[in-house]
Amino acid sequence: GGLVGWFDLQSAVKKSDILPLEHFSLGKVADHLGYKPRHPGLNGSSVPREYERVVCQRDEAGAKILREYGEDDVRVMQWIVSALDGTEDHLDRSWMASERTPPPLSFEEQCVLAKYHYAHGMSKLRIADRLGISKQYVNARLQEKPQEWKGRKVSFESGYAIQTGIPVEGAGSECDFGARIKDGVTHGVVIEQVTKKAFRVRTDEVVFQVHKDHLNRVCSASHA
Repeated sequence: GGLVGWFDLQSAVKKSDILPLEHFSLGKVADHLGYKPRHPGLNGSSVPREYERVVCQRDEAGAKILREYGEDDVRVMQWIVSALDGTEDHLDRSWMASERTPPPLSFEEQCVLAKYHYAHGMSKLRIADRLGISKQYVNARLQEKPQEWKGRKVSFESGYAIQTGIPVEGAGSECDFGARIKDGVTHGVVIEQVTKKAFRVRTDEVVFQVHKDHLNRVCSASHA
């Protein structure tokens, strides 16, 4: 059977005590094991800014680079597992089976469960521990009402929305991130609130991610 749930590869490598490293970030472990990413200049800090620039400028070449960066981020984990399994002291998986946890809750699930537990007398600290989020996030989730947006018909400027690549049933193949989007007002229906200020909106053929502010995302001055 396949893996049910997920586990933390960083903890697996660290607890197995195989590598002579002080820090076990993905980049440091990958570099130590000889993995060569296609775009070494990108990292977790710079990618969000580059992502915004690519979307705002509709930079198809930049979108290709980001896709390759994401592919490397996945492939490197298999590289690490394979490399360490090839050593005399292979990666110890025994602790993983007992410490596996369910996938993280979605934003909407966090809101629903936080309100349910709070209404039934659970403290915010215990709710935070139960949901795996901070107490500050619990306070925020108790104020959010994601269900109020679900099914709402909305309009937004499609040129500044983000194509998610999520296919719409009956609309053919899924859309690639970074594909050129025709300017103009687009109409759709909210299907999910994914963060405090981001929503997924389904149109006839594409699922967009749109900012909450009037559902009309604008580029910052530095990316215009």
